[in-house]
Amino acid sequence: MNGISTAIAQSASNWQSDLLVVGTSSQEETKCFFLSSVAGELISKVNCSVMLIRIN
Repeated sequence: MNGISTAIAQSASNWQSDLLVVGTSSQEETKCFFLSSVAGELISKVNCSVMLIRIN
């Protein structure tokens, strides 16, 4: 994981989060975020639900 996703995942764990909301500003990123994005990394690393929101 990169530094950003590591910090977010650690914070979510420390706070015992139930839901993590992640914004994305690119439609292309929304289509392929599982491949290498922070959102994709978080989905596989956190122990809570992740909601991805596309921001226009």
